Amino acid sequence: MISGDTADFDFITQLVFNTTTYKAGGQSKPFDLTITYTNEKDVVTNKILSIPAYQNQLTPHTYGITILYKRAEGLKFSPSDLTQFGVVLDKKIFEVPADHIVGSPELYTKNLTLEKGAYSPVDLCNAINKGLTEQVSISDGDYSLYGNQFLQVKPRGGNYMVAIGQNQLLRGGAANVFEPFLTPPNGTPAGERLLVGADQIELSFSDSTQKFLWNQIHMSVYDDTGAPVNSYNPDGVVLKKAGGIFWTHLGAKDSNGNYFDFWSNLLGFDLTKLYPQESLNLETGVYWRPANANRDIAAPAYNLQAGQNITEGLSTIGALVPTSKDAQTAAGGYFNPLTGVVENPTNGKNTAIEAATSTLQAAQRFGYFLIEVNAKFLGKFVQKDQMKNNIRAIVGRYYELNSYTSGSQGDSLLYTHIGTPMYLESFKCRILDSDQNLAPNLGPDNTIFLQIVKNPKNTELGQVESAVQGQDKK
Repeated sequence: MISGDTADFDFITQLVFNTTTYKAGGQSKPFDLTITYTNEKDVVTNKILSIPAYQNQLTPHTYGITILYKRAEGLKFSPSDLTQFGVVLDKKIFEVPADHIVGSPELYTKNLTLEKGAYSPVDLCNAINKGLTEQVSISDGDYSLYGNQFLQVKPRGGNYMVAIGQNQLLRGGAANVFEPFLTPPNGTPAGERLLVGADQIELSFSDSTQKFLWNQIHMSVYDDTGAPVNSYNPDGVVLKKAGGIFWTHLGAKDSNGNYFDFWSNLLGFDLTKLYPQESLNLETGVYWRPANANRDIAAPAYNLQAGQNITEGLSTIGALVPTSKDAQTAAGGYFNPLTGVVENPTNGKNTAIEAATSTLQAAQRFGYFLIEVNAKFLGKFVQKDQMKNNIRAIVGRYYELNSYTSGSQGDSLLYTHIGTPMYLESFKCRILDSDQNLAPNLGPDNTIFLQIVKNPKNTELGQVESAVQGQDKK
């Protein structure tokens, strides 16, 4: 949040995409767009946007955005040539007049690397959570412990605004009043700092719905025992979290640096809803408490919805019923429950952000692979409506993330040949799904190992048989 001489700042408020060619039923390609700019702190910053595929049409597509940047430094877009994706870019700019109060949220970027491997859904969540929440030290004296991008130490006073209200992030204080974030009460040391952000970043997987979900991206409210609670006020104020974050971009690249649709295609999140809609909020003649005067305000507004793009402690009706016997009437009912601030445990339950689709419905439609080997084997593999003599192994599947599923000798269906000798030749091998269709999710380097265990030679068997018969004759 800055105030004073803001005449050298601009807001970019909208991106406008036009499809380059019109073809009924066609669409552009999705891509990540990086915008590089210098922010209000003179720091060069990158903001990455996930641009979806747009249907070809004559009217342009608009993408709401609010970036405060130094006009003299301008904006840089990468890639610069978007015709390769089937669109061209235009933009709308708001020039900030002098002597405005200007708000801009802090933007942080966290990168992590997933090792190639066969992940179960739970293992995948654990790997991502570990990469996101690991503590990182910084050089900041007494506050060097707080180096994670999601949990920051900030000074009290004039640089930050309180996040109150569903549709406006940077608005605080009473109605029509803007004031610094958490102005310290009387007797508070001037240098005291505050923890801002989220103390838990947790991706989870629901076995019942087979969906991934962001279970928590906020900081809980805690009672004296350290248990997460929601706080209820008789005036209707419910405090469900003490802070939090929201996502502006979730992206991924493969080992070759190419765009990879991980969060939407594999994990099932609807990114168009996960990223909050944003717009520029302009208000004139608003009382600005630090200056004790009316000022004009330019600040972003975000449409924040619990369960869609933010999380919070789950609030249920049971929290409004007192458990104390003093609240019971003679007939066994309850008096008006709330006479003061009440804290009720959430028991770790949150209003979470659930993925839109179950990726396992698409990516794991079958529970196992069948290994087919056509080589004159006579064994029988029995299913409910058919019998096959060429199925040689059943390999259970793992959740796959561009990785490998492997089976061992224990997955094999052994075939023991008895009778006339058979020539092993003309092997034809296929990897099938459980419906015996060619598995659709195979890479180019799959391998099937066959092990042939020979019996002893016939001459040796004949000698043993003769010896036994000779003994019997005796």
